[in-house]
Amino acid sequence: MDTTTNSAAYYRELGEARLKLSTELKTMKEWQERWPEPKHGFPFEFGTCWTQCTTYGVEDYAAEVGFFHDVLGLPANAFSPGFAMFTSPDKAFYFAVVPVGPEMKATSGDALDLGFMVNDLPKVAEELESRGVAFEDPVAPLEGTPMLKAGLRTPNGIRITLWSMPEVSPQD
Repeated sequence: MDTTTNSAAYYRELGEARLKLSTELKTMKEWQERWPEPKHGFPFEFGTCWTQCTTYGVEDYAAEVGFFHDVLGLPANAFSPGFAMFTSPDKAFYFAVVPVGPEMKATSGDALDLGFMVNDLPKVAEELESRGVAFEDPVAPLEGTPMLKAGLRTPNGIRITLWSMPEVSPQD
């Protein structure tokens, strides 16, 4: 088998070993004791203005920019007529939107799901609806868990899933 570091077969071999082990580990103690460190250490030292950014292409760039910046209120970390990088107020995440063109095709709405864990999802959903956001999937419990979940789409059809843990009062 080709085990060069630039081989899909090599990567698959590593991944399959991880997947097999994940089916064997049942308790947190087993995970802590048996889950090995990565074969190679993390090779990056992050820059100072952002750490990671996923970029996707859209047909209607202006609508996507207006939605994220003015409706959802996300700050722009970088912005131009051909590139918009959004972040959270605490700079915990980054993603970018670009208009389609010769270098990038439009990203399919189902190719990406931006997931956000929020506090008090019913309140967040109510606020977003007051701003004109329509939910594709209304706030509902996630079966078998205490979590709540809701789904919406950006103007270009990219899915956004909002997650929340219900608030627990001291009496619970």
